[in-house]
Amino acid sequence: MKRIVQMVSLVCFFGVILMGGVAFAEGDTGNIKGTITWQYNDFVGTKGDVGAKIELIPFDFDINTISLDDEDRWLMLDRIPENSNIFIMNADGYGNYETEGIPAGKYLMIIVSKKTTRNLDMEPPKSVFDRYTREWDKFKLFMFETNKYTFKVIDIKVNTSTTVSYDFGNTYM
Repeated sequence: MKRIVQMVSLVCFFGVILMGGVAFAEGDTGNIKGTITWQYNDFVGTKGDVGAKIELIPFDFDINTISLDDEDRWLMLDRIPENSNIFIMNADGYGNYETEGIPAGKYLMIIVSKKTTRNLDMEPPKSVFDRYTREWDKFKLFMFETNKYTFKVIDIKVNTSTTVSYDFGNTYM
């Protein structure tokens, strides 16, 4: 009986590897939180960037694992494709955001301001984002619009809360 249990476990393990899946145990997750701000003016000062979008895309995400329709719904409607491990959050009324249960690993974190605009002559770096989309112009339009943004690679660690905050400064116009 013990031998059968070992064989079944081994078959399941290799089945997950061969299918390209990753099985996460309940404790293999971490959390992320932070505050997104902007500068209203010299008199009022710093305010929370209410509604700023924070998106985590697994660093090894393969755009070809989702359909074109799923990609459109993700970009245009913020609907997360099934089994993608993409996380989308919005800053609350104070600019704070927080989410739990993120599988441990590397992610591309994109933060897009809701309150500040960017210089449209400054194009987002296609070389960074191209691997996450099949339609660059659509990705650029719906991901960034005309707003300021920042991005970085972060590492979510097991049973750890990662803090990432950002101040967008003054609006461009």
